[in-house]
Amino acid sequence: MDFLEYRGYLVQPNSHFYPEMNKWGIGFTVAKNSGAHFSSTTFTLPDYFCDTEEDALYHGLEAAKHRVNAHLDNADGTLDALEP
Repeated sequence: MDFLEYRGYLVQPNSHFYPEMNKWGIGFTVAKNSGAHFSSTTFTLPDYFCDTEEDALYHGLEAAKHRVNAHLDNADGTLDALEP
C-alpha cells in the first residue's frame, strides 16, 4: 500500500506473515516530507496479530492514525524526530 496523507503526515500500514503461527503481524510507517527533508519511522505492534493480511493492514492504518493524533493532540513527542 502507498503512503496516505493524514493530518500533514504520510502514513503507510504494513504487515508481516508469521508462518509458525499462521497469523499476520501489524505495523506501520509514519513519515514527514518537508520539501528537501524526508524522514520516516516504523512501528510494530508485537503483541497483536490478525488472521488475514487485509485485517492487519486495516489495523496498521488505524494505529498509524492514532499515533499521529496522539502526537498532534497530546504532544506525546513520539514523532518529534520527523520534524526538520
